Formats: sequence, C-alpha cells, structure tokens
Amino acid sequence: MLTKRDIEKLKKMVNEYYKKAQIDNQNFDVEAEIDRSLSYSENKNILIEKLKELSIIPVEEEFEKVSKKVAKEIIEHEEFEQIKKFELESQKKQQEAIEKMKKTTPKIQEYFKVPRSMLKAFLDEKQTDIAGMILKGGTGIGKTRMAIDIFNELGWKLNEDYAVLSGYTTPLKLFAFLYENRNKKVILFDDIAKMFDNELSRGLLLAALWNTAGERFITYLSSSDKLTDEQGLMIPKTFELKAKILWCLNDLPKELDNIKSRVYYYEMDFDYPTKMQIIYEICKIEGIPIEIADFIKENTDESYPVDFRLPLKLFGFYKTQPNSWEELANAILKPDEDLAIIREILDKTNSIKEAVQEYTQRTGHSRATFFRHKKMLMERNGIKVS
Repeated sequence: MLTKRDIEKLKKMVNEYYKKAQIDNQNFDVEAEIDRSLSYSENKNILIEKLKELSIIPVEEEFEKVSKKVAKEIIEHEEFEQIKKFELESQKKQQEAIEKMKKTTPKIQEYFKVPRSMLKAFLDEKQTDIAGMILKGGTGIGKTRMAIDIFNELGWKLNEDYAVLSGYTTPLKLFAFLYENRNKKVILFDDIAKMFDNELSRGLLLAALWNTAGERFITYLSSSDKLTDEQGLMIPKTFELKAKILWCLNDLPKELDNIKSRVYYYEMDFDYPTKMQIIYEICKIEGIPIEIADFIKENTDESYPVDFRLPLKLFGFYKTQPNSWEELANAILKPDEDLAIIREILDKTNSIKEAVQEYTQRTGHSRATFFRHKKMLMERNGIKVS
C-alpha cells in the first residue's frame, strides 16, 4: 500500500530526472502512471522504464550504473579471494612461528619493545617537558604489568618511589592521594575512566596530567569539604604536583580526546595471531603447560576476546580439575556473536555477495553492519582494511 510520502517521493524522482534532462515535465502525469496496488519499489521501476522510453533517462546512464555495480562486485570478489589466501598463509606462518617458539627461550619483551622504550623515555629524570603519559589498550593486554615491571627494573619501590591508584574514588580522596604522593617519581592510575563522570575529579586529573605553565598546581575548589588526609592532618587547597602521571586505561573518554596531543600517548593493540604468540611466551615464563596454549589456539579465533590473563585462568582449572579442565575452559571461552556469525559465513560462502545476503537474512542487520564487523574481524586477524 502506497503512502502519501511514497507518492511524493516518486513525484520528486520524476521531477529530478526531467530537470537533469532539461525538459519540461508538464505533459507527464505522474499520478496517472502510479499504480496504488503496487509497492513503492515496483512503481519506481515502472516509472524509470517509462522515462527510458521517453528518452528522459539515457540508456547509457543506466548502463553506467550496471557497469559500476559489476565492477564493485569484481573488486569485492578479488578482495574476498585475497583475504582467504592471506588467512591460509597467515595460519601457516603462525604455526611455524609457534613451533619455533616452543624450542627457544622466551623473548616476550620484543612484542612490547615500542611501548617499553616510550615509557622508559617518559620516566627518565632527564625528561622534564612532558609530565603525563597515557597507555591505552584492551583489558588484560599487559599495560599495567609492563609498567610495574619497568618500575622494578629501575629499582623503584611501591609507596616510596611510585604510587598506584585503581578503581573509583571520590574527588576529595583523589585530591588527598595526589597530595600525599606529590613528590613521588610517578603516580600510576590503573583504569579509572569512571572518575571522569565527576566534573571535579576530571579537572583534578587533567591538571595532574598537563599544565600550560609547566608547573602543575592542583587546586580543590569546593568550600564544603574539610581537607584532611587519612591521618586527619590538614591538606592545603592548592599544592604543586611534581610526580609524573602514568595512566593505563581501556578506553579514553571522547570528551578527553584532545588531551592526547598534550601527553605521551600510545595504544597497545595486538592482532589475534600476535596475541597467540605472546600467550605461548607467557606459558613458558609462568611455567604453565604448553598444552594450555595449544588448547586456546585450537578453540578460539579472531572472533574471541582473547587476553593475556586467559592462560592463568585456564591453568587454575588445569591444576584443580584435571579431569574436566577442558570442559570448564570451553564454558568461559565465548566469542563475539556478530563476529562469530560473519566468521562462519565467510568460511562457507564463495563470494561477498552471498555472505552479505546470508548475514542480513540471519541477523536482520544491514549490509553496512556486515562490512563494519567484517572490517573489525579482518583487522583482528592482522589484515589491514581501508
């Protein structure tokens, strides 16, 4: 059943074609050509054919549209074939790398070479220009562990040379924490994104990360709170913070995106094949049986949210439930549903066109959603997608 809006859209379409052809459309009665028992799409196709007969729509224009569609399908098919070829080559290389790793001494630091070097440069006492650094990356990717390892390598001691704050805290406690640790070498904030829900906390942390004047003075603006530390000692409402700030987080709030240019900023991100190689290294270092890494590799793919805490979790099952650890492991290995569906469809179909059709029919999601998730899946597998 056609709606009033459908009819207006059809009229507008006809007018646009006439305008493009620079011909007066007074002699074309759109209302008379519309069949109200048909759908909008059916009426649209009928009107287009009629306009072709009247030479309002040039045949070559329609041919050009078809040609573009065919060209796009050819490009998509070639991309599809390249992806499958890349995956086979990647799987072969990954297996060869893993077999080699099993026989060599751990070299896990090689995977963290760039962020480690950047963090060391930031912490160096000769580096006095930038007071803040942000390490961003997914949960369990090794951000905090890497930082603590470097602190230990430098011979620094917790609560003497550095301090750590994690989880949520009130603005007043944050202010007191900054004051108490103002002269440390560095303060590590371990994923405190929720703190930015509070405007006062947000202002305090921004002042701690960076200041245009070079000297970072932290000020508590509220007049209603009594400023005391945990021992009940008074805290001044303004003080200079000399400690550098290192912030490890999973996601940077959008409203703080502009701060990236004011501090050292590095995103730690690994594709699935690299994660698996690191997991084998972790198992060797931590004394975890290699069969646990083999199990993860055989029972996951790029649609799974694999992180570096997973081997330790499965090792817990392995030690305490030796007869059922694999069953328990499978119970916590859950893929991203949308990515898993696309992974399954791409494996069994022979073209992008077929894959899109099956995905939209199975999920009810759009073609655009398919391509968005497909891109995510490919990037997780180490395939760069434009």
